[in-house]
Amino acid sequence: MGRGQRQTLNYARLQLADSDVPALGLKQAATHYGEVDVSQNRLSAKGIEEVVNYCIRCSDLRVLKAYKNEIGDAGARHIARLIRRCRYIEEVHLSHNQLTEEGVRVIIEAACPRPQQASPLWLRLERNWVAEPASLLQELVDHSSVCGRTDERRCTNRHCAWKRQVHVPFLHMQREVVKEENRQSKIVQTLFREYEKTCAEPGLKEEVESKKASTRTGDWQAETEPARDPKTQAKDRLKKESQKAQLLTDTRKEAKESEKKAKANADLQPAKAVWEVRLRTADVRPEAAQEAAQDGLSGPDEAQSLGSAPSLELEFLLAHSWRLKTMLNAKQQMTGSEDVAWLEACVRQLHAIMEDLEPERQWKTEPFGSMKTGFCLRGCDLDIAVLSGVPETAINDKDILAKLSSILAQKPEFKVKQVVPWARVPILKLEYRGRDVDISVNNFKAVANSKLLAAYARLDPLIPEFGTAVKLWAKASQLCGASEGNLSSYAFILMAVYFLQVASGDELPCLQDELPSGWDGDDQALDTLAREQCKNWRSSSSLWMYLAGFFAFYSNARGPLALEGYEPFRWGEEVVSVRLGRRSRRLTVESEEFQELGRRQKGFLHIEDPVELSRNLRDALWPGHEELLRHQLQQTHGIFVLQAKSMLPGAPMEV
Repeated sequence: MGRGQRQTLNYARLQLADSDVPALGLKQAATHYGEVDVSQNRLSAKGIEEVVNYCIRCSDLRVLKAYKNEIGDAGARHIARLIRRCRYIEEVHLSHNQLTEEGVRVIIEAACPRPQQASPLWLRLERNWVAEPASLLQELVDHSSVCGRTDERRCTNRHCAWKRQVHVPFLHMQREVVKEENRQSKIVQTLFREYEKTCAEPGLKEEVESKKASTRTGDWQAETEPARDPKTQAKDRLKKESQKAQLLTDTRKEAKESEKKAKANADLQPAKAVWEVRLRTADVRPEAAQEAAQDGLSGPDEAQSLGSAPSLELEFLLAHSWRLKTMLNAKQQMTGSEDVAWLEACVRQLHAIMEDLEPERQWKTEPFGSMKTGFCLRGCDLDIAVLSGVPETAINDKDILAKLSSILAQKPEFKVKQVVPWARVPILKLEYRGRDVDISVNNFKAVANSKLLAAYARLDPLIPEFGTAVKLWAKASQLCGASEGNLSSYAFILMAVYFLQVASGDELPCLQDELPSGWDGDDQALDTLAREQCKNWRSSSSLWMYLAGFFAFYSNARGPLALEGYEPFRWGEEVVSVRLGRRSRRLTVESEEFQELGRRQKGFLHIEDPVELSRNLRDALWPGHEELLRHQLQQTHGIFVLQAKSMLPGAPMEV
């Protein structure tokens, strides 16, 4: 069977756990498929064993995709068994799993040797947990029929220029590269500690730091500039020194004026004023930022074109400044009128269809998720719940979705993709005018969650902008997505709202405190409360200050919004609880208030769903990912401090 004619058995991106696999009915499934795709789920050794047992029965199988799962070394033995039995398999995709060197060796050993007439096995093993991938790859190349595909022009996934039997492209790209990020993070932390020291002893290191900055910048420019006539060089140098002196004078003058203003407002806003004054005093090195800006370093791409920087610090800081700029432009990336019109048209058509489908159930069509809450990016997907007005009647969600799928398949505006009956909440996946839509039945709690967050978003325009900025940071840092073992965007929004409630200085009100006991998503009560709070509460800060405070709060540090008695988030003890919207020393994960919360062991991050109280949103985190999250939060906090010090080119300081 040719590659273009291959049929695919597709169970990708369904959040399948090991316990869900038996419900797929693989023992009775047809065996004519050439490709099996179970990628982006939560399968470990037990789940992949059943998948492998099915694949062995598929005589035409050529491709297995199982990337972005939780397959460890125990699962590697099942993969090895598949490779031994299916000698003509051409591709096995296992990136973004939990394989160590031991598991990789087991799989490679099973793949060598292959039949003479078979094409090389294309084996994707990057982004696993191999400690020393470079040395392992070298050993495999030296002692086995393995090609690292260093010759990308002549080596393809069907041909090896070196006549090797197994291709392992990108094996060197393992998750252990986080060590390099840790090394870069230490640079930030070192700079941060030096900064704190100079804050305590103003002027102590100003002269030394200024000379160091000037020397490093001069060395860098000397390396990158071509040789020129000595007379021209002398003139240019004098001109440049004159420009630098003028820039330095202007910058210091502006800094002094800003400092005076900050001190004048200190009585009104003590916490903000103290932090701002500390970040704008004479220990700031404005010349470093001005020189970098003068050299045109406005983004990562331009920075790379100038060659090697004088040290890793500047290169590292520039990359992060670009990420910060994306966050600060969150408003421009949020949904617009076109998205709203698309949503309304989709909901309207689905509602008309549901009215004709079992009218005695009095169906309602309710959007939920980010499109409903307002913490949303342009072009995002839509989640819709169809809700029965007669909840006491027994309803089979799967039957309703099957009927709805048959009806929508006849509508030209809709394209039905798949019914997923075995998911935690069964869904119907489809497209409406080119954008994805997921439909669920009687998903009342998700609708109530969305209404609650939408009410918070209505209190002040800065709230959804701030939450969206946090979500953008999480996506840019590759920390967002439950299917990839990270927190969901919903979890990050809850972290943002909780920060506003307990540590922003503005004390965002807890709406659930004022709602009737047992509130289950009633619109009228929530709308009335939101209107009242809109009159009584307003943000007194800015997006930059909120973001700086957010990263300080979750990094065990003191931020610009810290009031007297401020305490950073107690990671491992405290629960992110928007429902309570308050904190105290006695309120911990072991308190009675959280007795319904699942998986509440001390030492881990805990995020409570404000409506489904047993749901702990940390459930999605894979081993090691919580530590990566903390690492990135601390790293970004350090960057905000350095940005406030004007150590980054073009650093905005909103007040």
